[in-house]
Amino acid sequence: MASAVPFLIEHKISGQLLGLSGILSLDCYDYLRAIMFDLKVASEPQEWHRLAPVGYALVFESVHEVPVDVCCIVYLNIKNDEITV
Repeated sequence: MASAVPFLIEHKISGQLLGLSGILSLDCYDYLRAIMFDLKVASEPQEWHRLAPVGYALVFESVHEVPVDVCCIVYLNIKNDEITV
């Protein structure tokens, strides 16, 4: 099962040891490829959005002692019954 669906979805971790929030929720982590995804729904791209996945990656690396190679932000917008990613 792990190789068929190699994702952690809504994984909860604590960032308190690094001075961040006590409860962080990672949207998706592909542990076979060490890629972290941050999903933004109905949101326009903002400059500060790039900071959240980096914070998640730092906390994830410190808690689980595994590297995170890539962080991606996925913007999901639905307008007029059309989905754009």
